[in-house]
Amino acid sequence: MPTIFKWFFKILGVMVLLIIIILIFGIILAIKDDNSNEAYKSPSVITMEEYGEEYPYTVDNIKIKCEDDAVWVEDSALNKYGLNGLAENKLKNRKDYKGYTNPNNILIEGKTDSWVLNKGFELCK
Repeated sequence: MPTIFKWFFKILGVMVLLIIIILIFGIILAIKDDNSNEAYKSPSVITMEEYGEEYPYTVDNIKIKCEDDAVWVEDSALNKYGLNGLAENKLKNRKDYKGYTNPNNILIEGKTDSWVLNKGFELCK
């Protein structure tokens, strides 16, 4: 077999091997991302439609999330807002953390979301 074909098949073999390695690496990363949220309990979604006047936020729906008694809410843009000090400590260095829920963020002026915090604690059990 001419030398050019030998080099072609060697290069082709290396390329196929690299593609396989990249695919395996991508699969591992995808699995790791899926498992990175295992510590979180299943989020509970609450909506303005469901809670009516009791709903305390300016966004239509939020997810309540928790980990080790740190409770926060997440809006549809994946911004996170703390409901307790543990959440503040856990999330404060993240770019998607916007601070506590308060009237300057997503809490409606004059409303309280303490019942959402309690719902989060129930979720953490």
